[in-house]
Amino acid sequence: MARALTLLVVAAVVGLAAAAGVDALRGTSEEASRRTTTADGGLRATSTRQGAADEDWAERTTRAAARELRAGGAVGVLTYADEDCRLRGLTLPDLLPHPTQGRSCEIARAAMLRLGAPVGDPQRVFVARCRAGRIELAELGGPTFARGRGCGPAWRPDGVLTAVRKGEVVSLFPPAVLLSSGDVTRALRRAGWAGERFSVREIAWLPGPRLAAIVRAQDPEVGDLLVVFEGRRLVREPAFAYEGLRGLQASPLGRFVSAEIETGGVAVVDRLGRPVLEGSLLGLGNAIAWSPDERWAAVASEGGIDFYRLGQPSRWPVVLPIVARDLVWR
Repeated sequence: MARALTLLVVAAVVGLAAAAGVDALRGTSEEASRRTTTADGGLRATSTRQGAADEDWAERTTRAAARELRAGGAVGVLTYADEDCRLRGLTLPDLLPHPTQGRSCEIARAAMLRLGAPVGDPQRVFVARCRAGRIELAELGGPTFARGRGCGPAWRPDGVLTAVRKGEVVSLFPPAVLLSSGDVTRALRRAGWAGERFSVREIAWLPGPRLAAIVRAQDPEVGDLLVVFEGRRLVREPAFAYEGLRGLQASPLGRFVSAEIETGGVAVVDRLGRPVLEGSLLGLGNAIAWSPDERWAAVASEGGIDFYRLGQPSRWPVVLPIVARDLVWR
């Protein structure tokens, strides 16, 4: 535990130092860092006193961001929830407004609806929804045709619907326990996390298949771990423990998995369970979204949306001066 906490402190110090460098690049004016969006998703300065200068700064910063995103091959549509939870959209790389409507403060976790398709039948799309501790399964647009106990539905790569039930990972159809809390506890004890009992809180499937999970210690002082299993085998000893994790999600190609740290920040590991600290500010954001090709990660932070080009840890992020509460990249 001492080693894990020391690593956390080191990571935080590195991140804060990098944050100071980015703030210096952005300018010293507090007013220049506070942005909001217009009705069409464009930028608008919030300060009347600094109005023209701030607006010019925002436009120049956005144009520079678009150039770097274009040069790096970033494409797709970034949908984000603004400070008032209104949904906005931007086409990448040019950062032009994309028609988007609705309101949600947590669009990545609005995946209380999980979509999946059975293997060999891509024309049929199913919806798995958690309601009152039970999974309801329906074909998209159709009535519920099956129910099972559990929550946090997740589709295994072979099309099997899985869920979390009483701290264990189960398949619903057919019913079976895939990973028990006892399995998790024994694996973590062998990895050096001795004397505790752990239970599964959230899951996400990776290719292999491998299972990424948030597991919680019975002792609240230990906290939560972000781990990867292959069968009942722990792929790698977790490096860090956190005060609380939530919002587990896998990247589009399954190379990474992330979770929000309840006290602030984002925890990221790769499919081998190794911590990903490629961007020095990556762990200091509030939410993360991956580009469809996983070459980029967008992190929502207090200062705006920061784009990291993965595999290039020495580069500063591409900064977009828009404050977002949550975001997804499609």
